[in-house]
Amino acid sequence: MKTCLRISSEDYQSIQKHLFPQDGKEAIAFALCGRAQAEDRLVFAVHEVLLIPYSRCVREADYLHWKTEDVVPLMNKAMVKHMAIMRIHSHPGGWPHFSKNDLATDEEFFGNLIAGWCEDGLPHLSAIMIPGGRVLGRVYNADGTVQQLDQTVVVGENIQFAMLDEEQEDAPPEEALRNIQAFGDGMYNTFKRLRIGIVGCSGTGCHVIEQLMRMQVAELILVDPDIIEAKNLNRLVGAGRDDIGKLKVEFYKSYVERMKLGVRVLAFPCNVSLNDETRKALSTCDVLFGCVDSSSGRMVLNAISTFYLIPYIDVGVRLDADGKGGVSYVGTQMDYLIPGKSSHMSRRTINTDDATAEMEKLINPALYDQHRKENYIRNVQVDRPAVISVDGFIAYSAVLNLIDRLVGYRQDPQYAKVTVVLSSDDVIKRVEEEFREDRYLTKYRGRGDMMPYLNMPGLS
Repeated sequence: MKTCLRISSEDYQSIQKHLFPQDGKEAIAFALCGRAQAEDRLVFAVHEVLLIPYSRCVREADYLHWKTEDVVPLMNKAMVKHMAIMRIHSHPGGWPHFSKNDLATDEEFFGNLIAGWCEDGLPHLSAIMIPGGRVLGRVYNADGTVQQLDQTVVVGENIQFAMLDEEQEDAPPEEALRNIQAFGDGMYNTFKRLRIGIVGCSGTGCHVIEQLMRMQVAELILVDPDIIEAKNLNRLVGAGRDDIGKLKVEFYKSYVERMKLGVRVLAFPCNVSLNDETRKALSTCDVLFGCVDSSSGRMVLNAISTFYLIPYIDVGVRLDADGKGGVSYVGTQMDYLIPGKSSHMSRRTINTDDATAEMEKLINPALYDQHRKENYIRNVQVDRPAVISVDGFIAYSAVLNLIDRLVGYRQDPQYAKVTVVLSSDDVIKRVEEEFREDRYLTKYRGRGDMMPYLNMPGLS
């Protein structure tokens, strides 16, 4: 099973600063972590950090002793909320391994934690940080087995991936050489380990699939409940009349596999708001792309991103036409959402009344029809015009945005929202600081699995 630690850039910087006070001695911190698990992947997401004061420790260059009583409040939270504890300390000398003292301390601490506090059979994490910020870890399972931490992800304006096996690279295939020439070995080596979720596989989503496939991403999670219809053929990459009636996700699974570029695909032909297995798979993704046109879909994706610390890129297209060949507005919008910062709600990208109505339509259609007849809610999800040129424009911009946040090839600042009004050539760029933090969602940053799921009773 592949194991991953996710941490916000703020928490990462706070821990790194505490662990290396420039005195050459070890230091220690703890974190309360949410979890996600699906298929062959286990994720720890940092929710709350506890920095142990230097005065409460015995600290040497290669030795550290701390008091368990200082961690008991965090252990109690882990017990009550069924969350994980991460112990992380520094090796200021740069030794990239757990010492004998580390292993003995871990065995005692996690043994007592699992036996006396957290008896839910779920794993916990021990980690060390060396100068430069690299994190190495060991996962302690309830059955006494131990496994290495495979990947660490720091999520913020930029996305930093560090893999255990990053120095053990095979020679890249010929089809990857042009990508490497453009963006470097680091980008290729990162992409070939990423699991990326794409929710919505129609006009914009199919272009995202096409690009990520040819960037040779390791794995794609595709989510869409719809079938291919004749009206879709003006914008679905690779689809023709013979494909009408096929599920979109199954079509693109076959399409990607037919290219034989080493990309694994999992297809979920369902609505993200209705299927628990789908949401669990998305919670273990490294990046999310939202290519949906519904407020409820965006709301759920924003919550998954926050609860599981996943960078989330959302794309949208708007064409206002009179149906007689006249177009009054053609525009696209791309949002990069950092878990725990602003959200679709605080950015006013979506209308919460629309999201509520859409969820009611999905979960309780009879009640939805009653409310609509009584004018409590207005109609939702009205079809709009859509064309491949506009969809492709924003989808390609979104994937380039991801590449920039991974390798930093642009000279311009990284924007949280970019709106392009193609009908007037206006470009509106806004940075994260221009938006209000979503204080409700921020409380759940890194919370991970819980009941009710995402704190949304209707989804449980």
